[in-house]
Amino acid sequence: MSSAAQWTFAVGPWNPAAIVCDVNAAHSRTVTFNLTDNSEASFTIDGRDPSCRDIVELSTDLYVYWRQRADLRGSLLYRGRIGKSSDVLDADGHSVTVPSVDYRCLLRRRLLMHGARQRWDNTDQAHIAWDLIQQAQQRTGGDMGIRAGHVATGVRRDRSYELGSSIGEKIQELSEVINGFDWDITATDTDSLGLQLDVWHP
Repeated sequence: MSSAAQWTFAVGPWNPAAIVCDVNAAHSRTVTFNLTDNSEASFTIDGRDPSCRDIVELSTDLYVYWRQRADLRGSLLYRGRIGKSSDVLDADGHSVTVPSVDYRCLLRRRLLMHGARQRWDNTDQAHIAWDLIQQAQQRTGGDMGIRAGHVATGVRRDRSYELGSSIGEKIQELSEVINGFDWDITATDTDSLGLQLDVWHP
């Protein structure tokens, strides 16, 4: 099996209970993983392919699997929200490039809104990060299906954030201080397609 054949791209609604369908006709597939920044993935497909009907911008997720056997879907290594696609139409056909960004990037677009908690005293830095995510998900229409994974570091902080602050940016800033942490929104299981906040320290 070639290395390209070991990667599977699939799409489906963000809801973890939704059905995910392989995009077998996808080509020009790319995945970029970053340790301290957003990860992203994209592919190109014929705009007339039936798989395009399953793609709704800003609502559909892209799932990228690595498989060691052809008869298995494999390990879910990336999950991200599909953004604005770009189309090329010419005499030869219709090509669609489909980009996506991971959930860390989505959290950068979520803001600390009125009524949210703004101050933490002597609180584990990972708990502050999780509390920020929870507040985003408690807003109407804000649930992204993220649950708590490993969220403890033993390092306590005092923090105060202004309303309107980007939740993702504040978590990243908190992670970069001395004795901070690495963090990511990771897939919990290949079958359930859940998401969780994981924090690594030191």
